[in-house]
Amino acid sequence: MGMFSKTIVAATLSLMIAGPCLEAVERPSGNEFDARRRVRTAEQLIQSGEHERAVSALQSLIAQYPESSVRFKARLLIGRDLLFRQQDSAAAIDEFLKAAAISKTATDDAPLTADALDIQLEAQHLIGVAHYRSGNFAEAFPVLRRITVDHPNSSWANHSFYYIGMAHFMQQNWARAIRYLEMVGTFVDPNGAESELIEAGQRLYVRVEDGDLPIMERLGQQAEAAISTSSGDQVVVPLVALSRSTGTFIASAPTEIGPIVANDDTLQVLSGDTVEISYRDANTNAGEANVERLRAARVVNTAAVYFSDATWEGRARGAFIGQPVFIVIEDADLSTEKTQNSITITITSEYKDLEERQFDLLSEEEVDAGPRWKIRDEQQIVLMEQPNKIENGPSNIYRSGAFRGSLQLIEASEEATSEAGRLQTAPGDRVVIRYKDQLHSGGSFEQIVEATIPVAGRYTGSLEKVGGDMAEAVNAARKNLIESRAYLELARIFADMGLHDGASGQVAEGMDRCAQIIRQDGLPPDLVQQAFVLRWEMQILTEDLEGAIATCNAFNRRFPESRYADQALLRIGQALIGVGEYEQARAVLSQIVSLEDQEAIAEA
Repeated sequence: MGMFSKTIVAATLSLMIAGPCLEAVERPSGNEFDARRRVRTAEQLIQSGEHERAVSALQSLIAQYPESSVRFKARLLIGRDLLFRQQDSAAAIDEFLKAAAISKTATDDAPLTADALDIQLEAQHLIGVAHYRSGNFAEAFPVLRRITVDHPNSSWANHSFYYIGMAHFMQQNWARAIRYLEMVGTFVDPNGAESELIEAGQRLYVRVEDGDLPIMERLGQQAEAAISTSSGDQVVVPLVALSRSTGTFIASAPTEIGPIVANDDTLQVLSGDTVEISYRDANTNAGEANVERLRAARVVNTAAVYFSDATWEGRARGAFIGQPVFIVIEDADLSTEKTQNSITITITSEYKDLEERQFDLLSEEEVDAGPRWKIRDEQQIVLMEQPNKIENGPSNIYRSGAFRGSLQLIEASEEATSEAGRLQTAPGDRVVIRYKDQLHSGGSFEQIVEATIPVAGRYTGSLEKVGGDMAEAVNAARKNLIESRAYLELARIFADMGLHDGASGQVAEGMDRCAQIIRQDGLPPDLVQQAFVLRWEMQILTEDLEGAIATCNAFNRRFPESRYADQALLRIGQALIGVGEYEQARAVLSQIVSLEDQEAIAEA
């Protein structure tokens, strides 16, 4: 769907078959129970920023319970602190090696549990990361590659591909860097909800696990997977080895929104299609031959909304009175008929009401933060679907999912009346589209996609002032965000050394830059959200919990649907627990129950 598509979602075909297994669970001893409790306490200390206390507690635990099964988790936590906070890669590697030794506790009758395997893989991965951070790329490669070969179905394989690629990048081995970085994200949990959805227009990945595949490869037999759509297109793609030791092979095919084009090696898809992936298992464990394995997924499209220039080829940087605005919505989910489809949207012009003030969301004293945006005029406009561009093909096929339309801007006045096709506006206004995307790669729930454009005066032949000012504001915000992160890290270093005045000074500098971002109109929402996150992290670091709660509340009022909303409340609750304010923590954490993030609800 273009450059504004969100996550690329891969379909996976898992051929691993396992039956249920019941095992007796041994109740932990009193010492083991106490050791586990102390590890959980140390993790809470880390979350609240009390790293030195946490490390001291973990070291004491290991000394007191040297044979406890939780010693491996304790080693992992100490290693993380050494690597990321203390920047001591050599000492961190020593701890990670001791944590990875959890693999030696496995036997044929009692393999590692999922949690234990995760500790082993994270420890091995972080050994590679420590070598990478030290510039010892030759040491990093074998450690990280071992994870991708032995455990390609783990999320740690994704992380390892990234660091392998970046190590090659640092060595200017461009081809290898691209090769490994392209492998990042090829693992998808076959039991996860994301494996049931495919983003239209993005590359589709298939994963097959079959112990016979390496043998077939050695015999020169090319294994293949067939991918077909419910609208009738089909491609056959070769399987290539990802991990021969586990019989894991992958294949991929590009997808394109539109009607079928024969023999182009591209899978044409329409939103709502069902994609079926078929692999023929030549020899099963039960001795059956040529058993077909199937996996199905649904095609969806994540919407994009923007203002175009008059050529429909670029993005508009500003709108001008007396000229039209050109609107584009890309959402193949709305391309439901073979004939030209249309959608109706509402577009508004908004102005700053100088009489109705809004309060600074960062201030507890309700400091005046300037006028509030209010609607000046609104119009409904019909956008028409554009035909698919098919080389040497018909020009009247409408399944592109790209909808276009334009609307004339006129100068607002007391005499002007609202009329269809003409939107009243004035210099300093903004024109806004808020589109409700009902189906996307995240699922089938409503998601607001917004586009805004500033309004200048009448067209003067130059776009520099409108576009340039906003571009400069965005660049300044990004610079402030980077500097804010740097000040937060410096503040943490000062705090860890007990230099609280120094930490406060760094926080003050960072808070000032965050405030500049939050109070700037027209910035991309994600920049503003990141500024809020940095602000409350700084307030928590300096134990300004009331200020942090106010920041989180302001954030949740301004961005109630943000992915950071649950993080805001959870972080505050953890900080309150860390200082013993349990009743206040309970009140804060109870608010998370009203959110939709099930993981956050469980943790709260």
